[in-house]
Amino acid sequence: MEAGQPSITKPKRPRGITVLSVLGIIGGIFAPIMGLFLMIISPYLANQHNDLGTISILFSAPFHYAFGGFLVVEGVASFIISIGMLRGRKWAWKTSIVLYLIGMTVGSTLSIWSSPNLSNIISSGLGAAIGALIIYYFYRPHVKSYFGIGIPTTGL
Repeated sequence: MEAGQPSITKPKRPRGITVLSVLGIIGGIFAPIMGLFLMIISPYLANQHNDLGTISILFSAPFHYAFGGFLVVEGVASFIISIGMLRGRKWAWKTSIVLYLIGMTVGSTLSIWSSPNLSNIISSGLGAAIGALIIYYFYRPHVKSYFGIGIPTTGL
């Protein structure tokens, strides 16, 4: 670095980002394990519940394989995004916001659509509120600064 130029230091990682990242890493480790476990035991579960009629799709082997595969992919993605958040990567900030928005929408819709009772309405509202708070937190100035969002860049 040349004399007279200001040094650019990365802001300290916000505590909330550390907490969200650690939770994401934990989920990123356990989700693939559970997905693989579900795919392994799928044939046994499918044989145990073949007389349930209309809800038998939930106990069918193809459903277990698809959901298990989803858990594996979701877990790996969660792990990668969480590492990116710990390192302050801009793509992790953007991806996290998009995924929280999708999660809020899908979670609320499925919870109420599946069975519109008071318990599901309250839980979907609570899940949406938590997601909204996390998104609000991501837009706080010190969090955006950590991810390099909104910082003016100088042309060289």
